[in-house]
Amino acid sequence: MSSLNRIGIPHFRGKLVQVRASGYNMDSVVCEILDFPVQHALNIRINTMIGDNNKLSKIVVQDDCPDGFKNIKESGEKNPLNMACVNESHTNDNELSEFGTGFKSAAAAACKELELKTRLSDGSCHTTRFMWEEMSKCKDPVQSYEPSYDSSMDSSAFKRSHPFSTGSTITLRGILNDFYHTTTQEEVTQNIIKNIQKTYQKILKAREDLTIIVNGIKVNCNQNYFDHPLCKPFTNEMSMYIFKENIIYCTIKNHNANESIFIFNTDTKKLNIGKSRKFSNLKSKNTSTTYSLYEDGSVLKARSTTVLLHPEFYPFKDETATVPNNHIAIFRCNRYMGNVVFNGTKDGYQNNTITDISLKSKALSKKIGGKWNKTMDPNSINNDITRALRACVKKLIKNLTSKNLEEIKNKAIDSNLIPRPAEPDAPTEPAEPDEPAEPIAPTEPAEPVAPTEPAEPVAPAEHAEPDAPTEPIAPTEPAEPVAPTEPIAPTEPVAPTEPIAPTEPVEPAEPVAPTEPAEPVAPTEPAESAEPVSPSEPMELTINGHNYNSGSSAFVKGVKDYVMDNLEREDVCNIARKVCKYNFSKFTEKIGINALNKLCDPDWLIGPLEGGTSNETVRWMITEDNLRRIYERILEKDNRLNSEQTLGAGEWKKEIFDKFIRPSTSN
Repeated sequence: MSSLNRIGIPHFRGKLVQVRASGYNMDSVVCEILDFPVQHALNIRINTMIGDNNKLSKIVVQDDCPDGFKNIKESGEKNPLNMACVNESHTNDNELSEFGTGFKSAAAAACKELELKTRLSDGSCHTTRFMWEEMSKCKDPVQSYEPSYDSSMDSSAFKRSHPFSTGSTITLRGILNDFYHTTTQEEVTQNIIKNIQKTYQKILKAREDLTIIVNGIKVNCNQNYFDHPLCKPFTNEMSMYIFKENIIYCTIKNHNANESIFIFNTDTKKLNIGKSRKFSNLKSKNTSTTYSLYEDGSVLKARSTTVLLHPEFYPFKDETATVPNNHIAIFRCNRYMGNVVFNGTKDGYQNNTITDISLKSKALSKKIGGKWNKTMDPNSINNDITRALRACVKKLIKNLTSKNLEEIKNKAIDSNLIPRPAEPDAPTEPAEPDEPAEPIAPTEPAEPVAPTEPAEPVAPAEHAEPDAPTEPIAPTEPAEPVAPTEPIAPTEPVAPTEPIAPTEPVEPAEPVAPTEPAEPVAPTEPAESAEPVSPSEPMELTINGHNYNSGSSAFVKGVKDYVMDNLEREDVCNIARKVCKYNFSKFTEKIGINALNKLCDPDWLIGPLEGGTSNETVRWMITEDNLRRIYERILEKDNRLNSEQTLGAGEWKKEIFDKFIRPSTSN
């Protein structure tokens, strides 16, 4: 009987074709190189080079890992440069490396040459070079996997090429022309930084001792939504427990501190209310599966929050911001593994929710869609664990959708996270001074009896009649003319009731007669400035060439001028545009974004607008109420609504405050 032919191993040529068709990109290649040093180094430097054709030509990554490339002198599968390396870290749930092929495959997919220089724990230095194209042309399949150059290295030469006393330098030369788009050094730097911040956000937050520098720029840990003070208080948390015989429990603690226990029914595929005693017994007996556990015995954790009140989306959405759209980020060992969407809806209620899922176990990762290229998609697998996970997340976000906006806003207001909105009718409240009309009662003499007609009180017989005039009926007007009582003082009536006597008040009529006192009595103008506390001596302001009195009208007219005079400024224009678009009053419901040039219409300064004015004017004007909203929106984003708070950045906001608000409040 003849023996079968030897099948042998695949040639590296086929491997090269495979990895270059595996979907590697700039982001995934850089992260495959960084996965080991972000866990073990203190310093990482990344430098890139752009060629004459504005194409990326070289990537250099340097670190100070204490042991360098461990086991690089070993042979076979134990060598970390083997295309299918196997070592103890692949079964260690605290390590990111799992399949032993990522770093080499990524390098082969991106460039023509990979060079490695490393200093080992024993102090020796080593250099290895892979020339992928040459290796693919080697006739011997076994030899085709061997590096093009592999040798020990003089320590002094290593020091000249490496900035740290320990660690490795990895160089990718000859980046493939179609691997990355035409770029600049500045662009590629920012793209790498954003990729690192996204992929290693939790590691950067946990490892304050780690420093990563990209082309001379330090990578900082960005604040995510879960850490923002307007999102953190609304975070719901979930822990999943998997016991033997595939019994799955989860606990959900919502942002109101209420905790619930659920058990997944594998028959109905739904979550049922769990019994706390049975759950506690299972935990105490330590009947969990072999998956790596968190301190509370859970195998997976998730958290959800809402961005409904985040400054990027409230009170108006920033045009540059992107809503989370109920995306769920998955992390294993604090490394980002991808985004998924569970239970997607078309009504948009979940658009403002964001969730992340964390786990440690590599074995569990495989059961919920973990892949060889460090991505994870639980939607690709439909087992009891992934079904339970989807059901848990649905419960987790239930009270965070836009349907719960009012409840969330009320909690934020009660916690002083956002200012309490002004009542819509607040501007009319100053009419309450009607109460001062009580002093006009006949028992309180005649001091305010007829302030608008000071000469009439001289005639005693007509004394009671001046109360009747219709003009002084407005309560605010009689209260203001109290000032004229000072001219009456020279009459020297010893008691307030004596001026009622017809004989003695005749003489004091002479000081009352002068026409000068009549001017402060004129009630028609103070009617517009009824809001100020002391309208008797209004403060005159000249702003941008316009004159104003202090108080509400000065503020309104001042903001009008400010917006109009600064309309070419993008920030001012955006605030006005948003107010125009979203404040649906009868004057603004038809305002279009492209009609902002109408703000320069001179009629706009003749406010307030009224319903009877020309449609061509009214249709494109902003009401006084809208202008208040403009100013409130300007400051509301930073919770800066009073003079005691720091205004911070944004000088144009401070200008409005100093010119139109502070003079009014200090008057």
